[in-house]
Amino acid sequence: MIDALNSAISGLKTNKTKVNVTANNIANLNTAGYKEKSVSVSSLSGQGNITQGSFVNSVSPLMSQGPLLNSGNSLDLAIEGKGFFIVKDGNGRSLYTRAGDFSMDREGYIVNPDGYRVQGFQANGAGGFTGNTGDLNASSSLSQPAQTANVSLSLNLDSSAQRVNGNFSNVNNRPQNYNFSTSLTVYDSEGASHDINAYFTKTGDNAWEVNFASEDASGNLMQAQGSQTLTFDQQGALVSDNQGPVSFDFGQGVANPQNITFDFGAGLSQGGTGAEGTTQYSGDFQLLNVDQDGNGAGAFESISIGSDGVITGTFSNGQTEEIGRLALANFNAPQELVSEGRNLFSASAESGEAIVGSPGTGGLGSLNSGAIESSNVDLAAQMINLITAENAFKANIKTVATEDELMNDLLNLKR
Repeated sequence: MIDALNSAISGLKTNKTKVNVTANNIANLNTAGYKEKSVSVSSLSGQGNITQGSFVNSVSPLMSQGPLLNSGNSLDLAIEGKGFFIVKDGNGRSLYTRAGDFSMDREGYIVNPDGYRVQGFQANGAGGFTGNTGDLNASSSLSQPAQTANVSLSLNLDSSAQRVNGNFSNVNNRPQNYNFSTSLTVYDSEGASHDINAYFTKTGDNAWEVNFASEDASGNLMQAQGSQTLTFDQQGALVSDNQGPVSFDFGQGVANPQNITFDFGAGLSQGGTGAEGTTQYSGDFQLLNVDQDGNGAGAFESISIGSDGVITGTFSNGQTEEIGRLALANFNAPQELVSEGRNLFSASAESGEAIVGSPGTGGLGSLNSGAIESSNVDLAAQMINLITAENAFKANIKTVATEDELMNDLLNLKR
């Protein structure tokens, strides 16, 4: 009888644990990245073929993929597949999570809701990333200036314009020196912008000369060193633009002289390619397109994160640069990770060491930006578990009551 009573008591404890775990699962139904926990129950050994109750063998998480919910926030990330985000607490301890509800703190670090810094690989400035993980800081990045080395432009020069007699000699003398002019913006080695002027002088039926000038520190126009000759065919398409660097003097403190090559798109308007280069058609002078490869320094504005974890920053100068790449970790036995609460896990001897890599490599999942992985708890299954655990608990109480009655009957035999 004592054995039966002990079995019933062990059953009460086991089913109480199952109720507690099920209640916890239901409570975390809407917790981002939460993993449903299941209870493994084993029987206690006894004599012969008779067992003497049950006990909880383990409580382990179910590491299946939870559904993704769109949030619209670019710093919200969900892992599609295997892996965990890596964060470090204030003591430098590595923790792991599937909850990607991240934000940027006042120092520009990407952090989780507890302020723990998300780990990744920093850009190395050479088109790649560092081999070691570290804190990811976005807003402290600055887009470096780049001096203009190449300018491409397309325009139309009026074929009916009168030919200019004499050489170009004075930027302020029109029409004796040039027919048309336009202004362009370029950048020096420190990222300062400069307006330069291009002057177009018709020198023949199908020939034009292009001269350039820039302003000095006092605002006076200074003619650049170098010019170009544009040659057109009888259909008005540019066949040669005599490319060669033009030298500008932008003053002291910057690279000087600064050589810039101007590409007017010779040959692009020929052969029906659909591309537009400079033309000589009858009609108004028109600047159609300008592009140049320089830029000023830019302050950080926003980031976007790709499925491969690459973090791209957008800067105030219109440039985009790769800032870093998020890291993911996987484990040989992820179900053996230790739950630290707040959607965080730590490694254990049973889980094995973290295997760190980039999203989409080495069996790690890819990232979905603007989404959060929700809990993988199946509410219907949890309700069934709750009912069965409750019924089992009641049955064990009935066993205890029955054993009590039997013991009372034995005591009454003495009377």
